[in-house]
Amino acid sequence: MQLEKGLSIISLTAEYNVGVTTVKDLSQIQDKIKAFSPKFDISEKGEEAKTIRKILKLLKDSELEESVYKWGSQQQSNGIPVHGCDIQHAAQRLAQHLSVENFKSSSGWLWRFRQRHGKSNKPVCGESLSADVEAVEPFCEKINELIKSEKN
Repeated sequence: MQLEKGLSIISLTAEYNVGVTTVKDLSQIQDKIKAFSPKFDISEKGEEAKTIRKILKLLKDSELEESVYKWGSQQQSNGIPVHGCDIQHAAQRLAQHLSVENFKSSSGWLWRFRQRHGKSNKPVCGESLSADVEAVEPFCEKINELIKSEKN
């Protein structure tokens, strides 16, 4: 931190436009900030990152959280659509496997999980890959024929 480099509290308050108490508070919890920051990567989120996380609180079950996130990422990379209920079921199974007690993959948990990881409520990109294009072709041809016959 810049206080360790010899800068005064007054110069920091002027530079960052914050109060003296804020600078002192941050200097007292700098170890927590340093421990927390590698676990929360906001580099990909840009402007959205300013509103994502405001509390330096790690999860009780960070191993479970990481496992669910990895599972979801693997599913997506394999082109498999991942919906909310899929995430909840996977979380419940992984919680049992990891012996996590009193875990409930509720809709509230799912919402917070998505907030923490920047996942939206929309179906994931792999869903378009799972569509059966060959099954749709005869339908498209028939529609085109009907449109042509209506024009004549």
